[in-house]
Amino acid sequence: MKKFNLSILNKYYITILLSFIILIIAFPESNFNYESSYDGSAYWGLNYLFNNDITLFNNLLFPWGPLSFLKVPVVMGNHVIYSIYFKLLSWFTFIYLTLLLGKKTDVNRNPFTFIIVLTMALFFQIDHAIITIAIVSILHFNLNRHWGWILLAAISASLGIYIKASIGIIALSVIFSQIIFDLFYFKKYKQFLIYILIITSALLLPGLILFHSITAIFTYHYNIIQLSFSYSGSQSLFSENNMFIVFFIIILFVLFPVIVKDNNARKAYWIMFIAFLLNWKYCISREDPPHYSSIYSFIILGFGLITIFAGKIRIRQILVPTIIFSLFYLNMSFFHDFNVRQMEYNKVNHFYNSFFNFSDFEKTFLLSSNNNKSEFVLDSADLQKISNHSIDVYPWNLAYISKNNLKWKPGRQLLFLAYSPEIDKETASDFSIANGPEYLIFHSVENRNGGTMGSLDNRYMLSDEPNTIFEILNNYLFVKEIPNTKNSRYGAILFKKCKSSKFEKPKSVKTENVSWNTWITIPKIVDGIERVKINFSKSFFQKLKSFFYKDQPYFIEYKLLNGKIFRFNFSPETATEGIWVSPYFNDFMTNVIANQVQAIRFSCINSRAVSSQIKLEWQQIYFKNNINSLDTGSIQIPFYNSSKLFGKDNSEPKPFLTSINDIDETDSLWTPNTNIVSSVSYTGEYSSIVLKNNYSSTFILKYTDLTKDTTNKIIVYASVFSNLPDNANGSLVISYEDDSDSKSNLYSSIALPNVKKYILDNWGFSQLSFEIDIPKNHKGIIKVYIWNYGNVDFNFDDFEVSIYKTQ
Repeated sequence: MKKFNLSILNKYYITILLSFIILIIAFPESNFNYESSYDGSAYWGLNYLFNNDITLFNNLLFPWGPLSFLKVPVVMGNHVIYSIYFKLLSWFTFIYLTLLLGKKTDVNRNPFTFIIVLTMALFFQIDHAIITIAIVSILHFNLNRHWGWILLAAISASLGIYIKASIGIIALSVIFSQIIFDLFYFKKYKQFLIYILIITSALLLPGLILFHSITAIFTYHYNIIQLSFSYSGSQSLFSENNMFIVFFIIILFVLFPVIVKDNNARKAYWIMFIAFLLNWKYCISREDPPHYSSIYSFIILGFGLITIFAGKIRIRQILVPTIIFSLFYLNMSFFHDFNVRQMEYNKVNHFYNSFFNFSDFEKTFLLSSNNNKSEFVLDSADLQKISNHSIDVYPWNLAYISKNNLKWKPGRQLLFLAYSPEIDKETASDFSIANGPEYLIFHSVENRNGGTMGSLDNRYMLSDEPNTIFEILNNYLFVKEIPNTKNSRYGAILFKKCKSSKFEKPKSVKTENVSWNTWITIPKIVDGIERVKINFSKSFFQKLKSFFYKDQPYFIEYKLLNGKIFRFNFSPETATEGIWVSPYFNDFMTNVIANQVQAIRFSCINSRAVSSQIKLEWQQIYFKNNINSLDTGSIQIPFYNSSKLFGKDNSEPKPFLTSINDIDETDSLWTPNTNIVSSVSYTGEYSSIVLKNNYSSTFILKYTDLTKDTTNKIIVYASVFSNLPDNANGSLVISYEDDSDSKSNLYSSIALPNVKKYILDNWGFSQLSFEIDIPKNHKGIIKVYIWNYGNVDFNFDDFEVSIYKTQ
């Protein structure tokens, strides 16, 4: 009788069993909830395209691919169940292959390998699992040189690139590092060509199945390359990193192959070197907590695999990655909301919900998603108006489409991107009269100035995609405002496509060279639109820094005729096409005329890293004489017709009194500013500190000084910029005090926002309006101030108070 071979059991079955144990303990969380954020809209849009017309991916300019629903499903068709089983397969494959790699390198190291793989699985998201399959396959290839491992790595990378560009690019970098190393070391050119054929086939085959066209496949991959080169310059966030910590991390990483003498560990390090750099560049550019946390997940991935693949494990091999991880973690601990992101050490409930409670699990997310979209319901009149006509949304909130079941006509970039001027030019035609949808929902995005013309990362909506914005305003007419059922400030505008365009071609009127941090008077324009194209050069060091790290933030300030100053970030890449200057729209959800701009100013963190002069080319865009909206009888009213682009009236309520305390200058209605500093300010040179458990400079006005008529109702409007750390607490306060009748005292306040520490120059804007009904013959006092009721000091700047009479 043949004896049972226990070694086979030990080699495969125990590894499979251990893989399932880790899989159950560390199964990734599934979240199918729809949120009306940029990412939430992107996920719904991608799922919709796959479910309804996958051919729309052929020319899509977006960093996600047709298989993105496997990573970010929504409750649509069978996408959720497909995603769960794909995660199951991916997680099991990466766990099993990694445990098997550890067994091959040193069978006595199994418990240690188990701990490393469990740690990886707890930290990982689906991105890391796919990348790990590719890397582990390449490491297996180094042990037995079988081409099947190259094929498995290529399949993994191919799936990754059709899910999300960054996954596939990082995985492919490992494969190409290996085959190029083999080419130079072994000089086997025929083998190299075979490997290239395997990789190419793995990339093309899914594309053929999805797109049914070779041309579409190459277009898709070309678009990915376009987006990859534009990512850092357009999507960077500028964090207050501890550069000493970051520099020390880089030194330790570079010195790792010198410190560690093991040849296998060194080989694995060099195979993954480009992958490390690509992941670093991708995550450090968009340095918010989710992207930054991906860095330390990749540290666990990379150095975990290096340790498993090493011939011998020494203390230094574990110590160096541990120090690098700890330093990254320390740097991230300064970020906003860091404490909220808790690590789960037992994810069994995720596995249970996904496979044994799926029906209830899916229903919970469906109800939650519908609730999140409820504020974007259109009324019956709007739905009847739109009817079965095609419609799109700008800049991104597809909740309007999803909730109202509208006939969506997506553009080639799916949602607003602002990646590069080339992409902006290419996709602007999606809103032309020939190609654009019949209707367009143009929705508000809150900015830090309290307006609704915001964009991503403190930028200005009308400047981010100059060509696209021109096409929209040129080819669409205002129909009506669409209110938000939960928040009046988060509404939208319904546009309808014109029969003919409204504008003449942009006309260049002036070029000049200006300096940074200098107010520039804008060329006079009565009506229409004024833009300015911006060009400046960067030093060699700054270009080098941008390549390996990222650029610096750049700012534009608008000074209005009424003295108000508004500040935004801008992207130098898209600014070459023209930044919007005048008229300035801060809030299109209020019925006021467009604001006139008298001057603008450009600044950056380090002006020595760029040319001292900025080249400006001023553009003016005029209305055609034959359009119906042009009212020549009112041409002397500044921006009369420009205001109507967003459905504005030509009447602006005038305050009875306005007073500004910008710290640099203060009028007599304010008590003196204290604790003035020049190290930080929103505009100008100075800001003021509100000490803990204390009050700011106070606006004081006696009611008898305000009016002598019988009017006893007023509206007090106050706004301020503040810079509160996460643990600070403060309020903007408006009060009316009457010593003769304490029952008449009135008080209103709003909490000041905490700023995000991971973004430089991040000031929060707060505004408060308060209607006061003052009894006749009373002589009270109106006060406006900031109250710091916490234990941490914070700054404020540009404190403004306006008072309006009511009829």
